[in-house]
Amino acid sequence: MADGLQEPTPKRWPALLVLAGISGLLPIPAVQRAHELAEELAWTLRGLVQPAFRQVAASAVPPTPPSVDPRVAELLSTLRGRVQPPRSRGWQRDGRFGVVPLASGRAPGELLLRSPAAIPPGEPAFHGEQLIGYTVARSDGTVRLEPLQQRGRRQIACAGVPGRREARFLALGDGSATLRVDLLDGDVELREGDLAWAIDPPGPPRTRASAIARVVDGAWLGRLVRGELPEGAEREEWRVEPLVDPALLAEVAIRYPPGFPLPDSSDLYPFRSELSGAAVVDGRRAFSRLCDGREAGIVPGSAVAVDGYLVGRVTRSGFGHALVRTLADCGFRQRALALIDGTVAAFELEVVARDGGRIEVRAPALVDWNGALVVTAGSADGTPEGLLIGALSEEEGRCHLVATREPSGAAVAWRPAGSWSAAP
Repeated sequence: MADGLQEPTPKRWPALLVLAGISGLLPIPAVQRAHELAEELAWTLRGLVQPAFRQVAASAVPPTPPSVDPRVAELLSTLRGRVQPPRSRGWQRDGRFGVVPLASGRAPGELLLRSPAAIPPGEPAFHGEQLIGYTVARSDGTVRLEPLQQRGRRQIACAGVPGRREARFLALGDGSATLRVDLLDGDVELREGDLAWAIDPPGPPRTRASAIARVVDGAWLGRLVRGELPEGAEREEWRVEPLVDPALLAEVAIRYPPGFPLPDSSDLYPFRSELSGAAVVDGRRAFSRLCDGREAGIVPGSAVAVDGYLVGRVTRSGFGHALVRTLADCGFRQRALALIDGTVAAFELEVVARDGGRIEVRAPALVDWNGALVVTAGSADGTPEGLLIGALSEEEGRCHLVATREPSGAAVAWRPAGSWSAAP
């Protein structure tokens, strides 16, 4: 130039670092995997060069106080006591039962089990005194809960009044919410509202050593209701309606034989971080950004809470940042518990619309959900049990989620157990 001034050379390194960080948020599996490998390599190299770096990074954040309201934790603990079957019923064999969380499956009526420990196949699952189903091993190596209502499931049962008026029959699952009564003993009169209970199938004579080896004998199945038959039918059709709807259960109790460790609560490590503003330039979406990422053990699935309230979950995580999908985003889904009138019911919380500060959700399948307190159901992928979500309110015939928290400021991210998150 004539004045002797030279054009400054552009500094490309900051731009390259920004692009490298953003690449971890691209929804392309190959790019995300390459980004994760690069992060792991960089983390390993820095740990070798500066061994104290990990400890410094972990201790830089002050200890995080418990983010679950103690009153909610106490209430859930009391309600969980109803899941365990009573020992007096004699189903325990060796008296070992573990409480396992449930999740909805892909197929209607399918129930998935979430447990960090191995789940024994072929064992009954109870909710109090009610038999829910049996654990079944699948070809993919997982163990799932097959409810009695699943099509093709059979259970020998009895109905009437125990010890006075008993009629044996075969309870058949046909995919509906009730069990069909088949091969009924016709010599005993049945009445609507009679209790139905399970009977163990015939087996070899029991010795003294196996005197308490009953499996499901005496477990409740439900109550008898009349089925719908065409007008003019000459026979009666009976159905068994369960006392508790399996689709609404949050947990079941499974018997664990010797050799299987009982499931413990999932170890989650809270980590204090900061939530910034919207991370996606789109007014129709509702995202936030955490100022920490994989280097702090924050991975996709981790729940993010503010003042004990769930505000969202991590969808993608990179080095030094994480993308959080908040409750206000349409389509947000979260397994939740509805607490009302001293009872607890599990359901899938799904956000269907957002109008300003109003969040509309799909109404749960409960008789009366208005005013129910909604908290999170526990999950091993990074969601503790008992985080407050809000309350359900009926407005203009729709279900709205109220009393929520804004996703901003000081937050807590719940990290699953791992080599990066085991530090306090």
